Amino acid sequence: MEQLHQILNLTHRHNVYMQERVDLIAANSWVSEFARLTMCSLLANSYCIGLPGNRLYSGCAYIDMIEREVVRLVHRLFGMKHAVVQFLSGMQANIGAFNAILEPGDTVLSAPTRLGGHYSHNAQGPLRFFAPRIVPIPFDNARYNVDVERLAGVMEKERPKLLILGWSEFLFPHPLAEIRELCDRNEVRLMYDMSHVAGLIAGKVFQPDASRYADVITSSTGKSLHAPDHGMVLFNDRSLMEGVLDAVMPLLTSNTHPHEMAAVGVALAEAEQFGGRYASQVVSNSKALAAALHERGLKVLYGDLGYTESHIILVEFPAPDIAVSLFDRAGVMCNACELPWDREGQATGLRFGTQVVTRRGMKEPEMERIAEAIGNVLVEYKNPDRVAYEIVYPLGENLDRAAFSFDFHFPAEGGWYDAPYRGFQLKDAVEILGVLLPFANCTVEEIEGLVDISRLLTVEREVILFEAGAPADAVFFVSSGVVEVVDRSGEKEIVIASLGEGSHVGELGVMTGHTRSYDVRVKGGSRLLHMEGDDFKAMLQRLPRVREYFEKYVASLHHRVFEGW
Repeated sequence: MEQLHQILNLTHRHNVYMQERVDLIAANSWVSEFARLTMCSLLANSYCIGLPGNRLYSGCAYIDMIEREVVRLVHRLFGMKHAVVQFLSGMQANIGAFNAILEPGDTVLSAPTRLGGHYSHNAQGPLRFFAPRIVPIPFDNARYNVDVERLAGVMEKERPKLLILGWSEFLFPHPLAEIRELCDRNEVRLMYDMSHVAGLIAGKVFQPDASRYADVITSSTGKSLHAPDHGMVLFNDRSLMEGVLDAVMPLLTSNTHPHEMAAVGVALAEAEQFGGRYASQVVSNSKALAAALHERGLKVLYGDLGYTESHIILVEFPAPDIAVSLFDRAGVMCNACELPWDREGQATGLRFGTQVVTRRGMKEPEMERIAEAIGNVLVEYKNPDRVAYEIVYPLGENLDRAAFSFDFHFPAEGGWYDAPYRGFQLKDAVEILGVLLPFANCTVEEIEGLVDISRLLTVEREVILFEAGAPADAVFFVSSGVVEVVDRSGEKEIVIASLGEGSHVGELGVMTGHTRSYDVRVKGGSRLLHMEGDDFKAMLQRLPRVREYFEKYVASLHHRVFEGW
């Protein structure tokens, strides 16, 4: 027990430590309570190998539904036809893209770390395993961006196969339209790593057209998206799928961590619901903090360009490692970084990020206070411990929940995992089919292929679906509400069965040809998904896993036919 208490005590101390501090590390996130709850669920017990509908181990039906929901959210937020969301980090996602595109000896254009590039885009990272020839991307120091004019000449000379955009110091959107034109002219694949700015892209305030121009988008799910760290690869060209999936398994993983996948789904749902307001506030906070730091005498870079259009601010300081240590004592977290003009092994930059403080609910007035704390330490040389207690620690008080999340608007109820299940209103046929058990083993593409044969019905008042003595010529799936099987042959009607959300009715008659002995009615206010009998049977022929489910289900009910059902 002593070891248990020690681990719990250290965990609690870390929680308090993070609550008290102003976190300006641009790679960090503030995961919501709902997302953390999914990671504590029994999803954590399951070993999950393979794709939805084709898992190595059984017991993954609801995990399949969760993953499909995550994929649908990714499609809605970021576009592109295909998405693989099983990677455990953004670096793994990058490896997935490299595995799908590169052959040994191919030429890659990417930004070195001193130009803001991530090390996974360079020889010191996993790119080296693919043995490419790496050429630095032409860079415009004055605009902290790609030098498009010089890029044209480099492409013609070097003949690259892949160009990597999206950086760790990502201040301004890339000129994607011009770069896309050059890529098309030179037959170059364009990869866009949106790891740092995914939450801002989801909110449509930073590079919302990335999916229009990129061949491949990779991303982690932390940082500005505020999920536990996972990874995803998005693309339109189906031919890349084999290489991307090969990187998931067997190359990099053997379990896709479904408890984290569910948490990613929560974060994506939050981005869909609150992302526009959140992303706008992030950028507003960045500009406010940058201006306030400039007013206090710090050398904030790119003021002539408005400092930044993202969550990141760059400050030039001759001894950034010392500054980071002083900030730590003052309760402020940030990191040192290289700047474009730094020599080899030198770093003269400080990188600040506003995505965490924004997620905690801070706005422009708090940016002034944060700038005051930073200025007190670096410009006025005040005691950092005193700065912590007088300015920084009070900022974090009463900011325990995540803003721009479901936690902020709908606090989690205690014991949520033991509470009776309560359904919610699904919007379309794809969503309904995606959470029905018969279709748990289907891929996203297979489910989307059923839309044309599915009709969503909203029942205003009680209606008879099947009359006694009539054949079942359709199958109904219950999205919400109640369907009843009723014996009305006697003086008093008897409800034989009551079917709720997730149930289906009519498959027995359609598959066996038996007529019904009892009426089937649907209560007013219910929502059903309707399939004609012939369409249902054609679907069973097309989808063998769905056919297997219904054959077993009908076999288990068949004896009831002789009892009048």
